[in-house]
Amino acid sequence: MQIDEVQAWAERWKEVAQAEITELRQLPVEVKLRQLDALAQSASLFEWSSIDEEDDRVRELWVMLRLRSAIQ
Repeated sequence: MQIDEVQAWAERWKEVAQAEITELRQLPVEVKLRQLDALAQSASLFEWSSIDEEDDRVRELWVMLRLRSAIQ
């Protein structure tokens, strides 16, 4: 591929991404809520036990950051 071909290819993908963003923004709220519900319903398909431990660790780090930032 020549540099101009690569640039044209990248520009086309930017246009595709922009078109997708535009379509998603135009979706009715009802559709977005159905999609969110479907995603939430599928959560049971995944192993989440380690996620809880990670969540706890992240919460601890946020508490530490908040405490340290309050001191300064």
